[in-house]
Amino acid sequence: MLTNKRKESNRFELVHNLTKETENKLQELKEGIDDWLKDRKLAAQKELFFAILDLSLSVGKVVIQHSINKIFKSVQYVLENVIENIRKLFSITDNEDLKK
Repeated sequence: MLTNKRKESNRFELVHNLTKETENKLQELKEGIDDWLKDRKLAAQKELFFAILDLSLSVGKVVIQHSINKIFKSVQYVLENVIENIRKLFSITDNEDLKK
């Protein structure tokens, strides 16, 4: 009878130790998964940050290009008017009737 109780006690202890070991392994797995999730979240946040930065720079570039085009057209219009006025001035001075 004593040996049966001892065997049963040993089995109980073995099952208890196995359960504790399983719990420890599961806890380690949970912590590993939590760490992996934190790493993935951080990586996703970094990717999102760079995507937003890239988008912002692209939008800024489009806005600046639009402004530059407006300024270029304004300068071009002014230069065309200056050139036209210079031509008119030359045509006046080239007119033989005015020279006499």
